[in-house]
Amino acid sequence: VSKYSHDKFMEFFENEKNHFENVIVEYVNHFSQACWSDANGQQKFEDLLWNHWIIPIDPAIKEQSHELFYDFQVNPFWNEEIWGKIDWYDQKDASCAFFDNKSKNIAIDIFCSEKDKYQFQVFERKNSAKPTGIDWIQSIPNLTRKGSRLESQLLSRQEITEVLENLMK
Repeated sequence: VSKYSHDKFMEFFENEKNHFENVIVEYVNHFSQACWSDANGQQKFEDLLWNHWIIPIDPAIKEQSHELFYDFQVNPFWNEEIWGKIDWYDQKDASCAFFDNKSKNIAIDIFCSEKDKYQFQVFERKNSAKPTGIDWIQSIPNLTRKGSRLESQLLSRQEITEVLENLMK
């Protein structure tokens, strides 16, 4: 909450502590204020998210993702002229590979979500003069819309390799 809201709530909180057992109440400066960049601003907000909300990715899941991505790079079905190179997003909360189809204006993210369960997301690139790839996306079986993205069901390593191999053709 904001500093003002925090101070007002703390007045109430002092009288009702027994109802808030194990609840952490913190504040950060509002992002529109000049002080957003000080120690109680942006960095504190990010630290609170990492400490209380974002769960770091399991190292075993990260390793499985890396193995799968390596397999894609050396697999004969990979066609860099069509799909471009594989890029990596590798942070403490997630690990995924992403790549673009150069002619269809789409991108695919692939990640491991749990032991031997993989998923891919497909979405259109925005602000591009290239033709739309939505028809191609809609032809992929077992996709579910999630906002601007469509995502696959959870698949085993063998299943996701087969699905992606078919998409690469």
